[in-house]
Amino acid sequence: MDPFSALWLALAAMIANMALLNSTVLATTRMPFALAEDGFFPRAFTRIHPRYGTPVLAIVVSGAIYAAFAMFTLTQLLSVYAWLRVSTSVMTVLSAWKLRQRNPEMPRPFVIPGGRKGLLYAVAAPIFLGILAHRRQRCRQHPARRPPRPTQRPSRNRTRPPSLRRLPSIGAAVQPSAGEPSL
Repeated sequence: MDPFSALWLALAAMIANMALLNSTVLATTRMPFALAEDGFFPRAFTRIHPRYGTPVLAIVVSGAIYAAFAMFTLTQLLSVYAWLRVSTSVMTVLSAWKLRQRNPEMPRPFVIPGGRKGLLYAVAAPIFLGILAHRRQRCRQHPARRPPRPTQRPSRNRTRPPSLRRLPSIGAAVQPSAGEPSL
């Protein structure tokens, strides 16, 4: 790719990322506001700016949290994001289950496939994948915690190239003749 095209591609990627970040920040600042309206957060989060009609405290607190996240590495941020997604998925599934227990007469346009087993899977799978990702990240950060790799056993058949030793039919075709040195 020529430098001119690379510059335009990088510029387009920066603009797209800024738009994505802006929409994410705007959407997530409304969550504390909505939680405060429902009584799950302090009432102060419901204060609205008189001119712009935006939740002032929710935006300021969310901005402070985002600024604190700027001190983490990308790997750490991805780990935090993965755990937040896992917890969000688990809480969503469990809240749907609780709602169906609390209000069994409600119309149910969506049925969890597999019944209770499907619900168990929907809760256990994200938790399992989160634990697996966390362990993998810890092994990358701390090489001493990696499980030892098995040592490679020497091959008994030294006459064929290493890539062909597992394929006897092809390996037999490249066997050295009587006068050639073996590998």
